[in-house]
Amino acid sequence: MAWIRDCACWGGFAAWAFSTASIKLFKLPKKPHTRTSRITPWLTGLVERTFFVILIANSTNLDNIPEAMIGWLAIKLALNWEKFDPEENPTAQTRGLLALLTGAISLALAYIGGAIISGIIYIDL
Repeated sequence: MAWIRDCACWGGFAAWAFSTASIKLFKLPKKPHTRTSRITPWLTGLVERTFFVILIANSTNLDNIPEAMIGWLAIKLALNWEKFDPEENPTAQTRGLLALLTGAISLALAYIGGAIISGIIYIDL
């Protein structure tokens, strides 16, 4: 259980660090606020990483899991794609790409963590 918690938390830290560094590197302004309520990104990331770590750790066949992860990223991005108009907010496309890359890093770490837990990747500590 500690491995699952650690993979979910460290994946979140890595995603946050990448996102924060990229925002500073590209000098992106603060995101404009929307009137609609939404689920916080860190909670969504925690749930998705935990789900995929458990799924991978308990799977005997990992053939379709990467496709499921890519499908999940596509659904998440599609739901938020029209959120900001590029005409009104010139950083909308950059933020969309940043969201895709951050999600990919997060899920890649979930995949690696699940593979370590299941023994597919062996680490001798």
